[in-house]
Amino acid sequence: MSATSGTHWFDSETAQTAETTRIPWQATKSSIRERNAHLLESELMSDVSFIVGKERIKIPAHKHILATTSASFYEALYERKDPPAEIEVIDVEEVHFRTLLRYMYTDHLKLNSENSFELLRLAVRFGLRHMEQQVVEFIEQTLNTDNVLEIFQQSTVLGCQALRERCYRIIEWTIREIFASDKFNETSREILGLILQMPRLNCREVEVYRAVMSWVDNQCVVKDLPKDGESKREFMGFDLLHLVRFPTMTAEEFSECATLEGLLTADEISRIFLVIMDKFSGAIEFSHTPRSSVISFDTTRSILILNRFIKWGRGFNRSISYGHHSVLMSVTKPTIVTGFGLLMDHSDVSMDGAILTFAGRDLALDKLENGSCINRIEMKDNFFMIHILLEQPVLLECNEVYLVKLANPTNGFQTLTGDVRPDIKYGNATMSFKKPTKSPYVNSIAEILILTYTVNKYYSDYRV
Repeated sequence: MSATSGTHWFDSETAQTAETTRIPWQATKSSIRERNAHLLESELMSDVSFIVGKERIKIPAHKHILATTSASFYEALYERKDPPAEIEVIDVEEVHFRTLLRYMYTDHLKLNSENSFELLRLAVRFGLRHMEQQVVEFIEQTLNTDNVLEIFQQSTVLGCQALRERCYRIIEWTIREIFASDKFNETSREILGLILQMPRLNCREVEVYRAVMSWVDNQCVVKDLPKDGESKREFMGFDLLHLVRFPTMTAEEFSECATLEGLLTADEISRIFLVIMDKFSGAIEFSHTPRSSVISFDTTRSILILNRFIKWGRGFNRSISYGHHSVLMSVTKPTIVTGFGLLMDHSDVSMDGAILTFAGRDLALDKLENGSCINRIEMKDNFFMIHILLEQPVLLECNEVYLVKLANPTNGFQTLTGDVRPDIKYGNATMSFKKPTKSPYVNSIAEILILTYTVNKYYSDYRV
């Protein structure tokens, strides 16, 4: 083709002439974001439109921008045989849809408490995973015990698994505060069912029962229903009633439940009592697997060491009496214990035959893996501090007394003398210690390892 056979659109002379007449808008935008923003809601090069809201507002758009942001739009606009020229979204308010488009064109997302859930719904609907993540992170910053049930409900309806999981963890951790809130009694039957299915809750099962009865009482008032036991049973139905784990209560706790005539049948009461007393092995409708306590939460987890000793020294003999190597503990706030620090003579460092008993569990110390579950730190005078991690951390409840016992029936342990603290304060909680016997010695249980959590500013009160 000759040089004069066609129009040269991009020769320097043409470009220079155009520049002298006007400055094109493209030349005034220094980034793709600015150029896309210029096209936002503009008829310029528009090749598709949205009909938005009940007022049916027409908003122009551009296929290539929509398709490069959303796989849903790519499928609708490029993979279908006859792509639509207009797309109706009449179930969305205009202001929210314009916010969505601005994000798709410019990556700018303006979030607030009024629009966050509607924008989350749109992000999930149109498959905008990156936008969904931003909205979820925003909502997470506002989560607290007052709104977690509502947000749990919303995330369940929307199918937003990330936010639902976050709510799930907060409910597990702060269930006592949630049970005590007025909003719990107003929660939906569906959400109550989901809570009752949770295998981990930081409370006793009798507290679950009391909260459920409070919820049922409120529902009976709202629906003008009688509040006797039989009516409550009928209202709950087997789907909720069987989610209360009656067999995991103590006999004393279950007696409270059994006194509400009509809620449980005589046969159910009899079989549950037998399970509690470990005298029944048949089938039962209620789960007898205890809910476990929440051991870890989310963002950070660290171990705080509480040291009982003020001063210590070597005793005069060895002893196999457990009274010389045991202590009773209690706390003023729920606390998770992950392990202990044992002050040992060099002759006891091997831990041959040593057993640590805590919360009804025996731990063979000579079977623990070095460097993972047991760690030895050399101290003065041929003593060692041996840190032991429990196989399963234990949640200490308020006003309960727990026995920690160190035993070695064959060799015993070197006795210790010295002074120990009767109480240790940490945060706004206190751990107290007592001897189970009148031993003249202090014992080898020198340190208690507990978990601390720093969640976010809304959960500073839950710092252990």
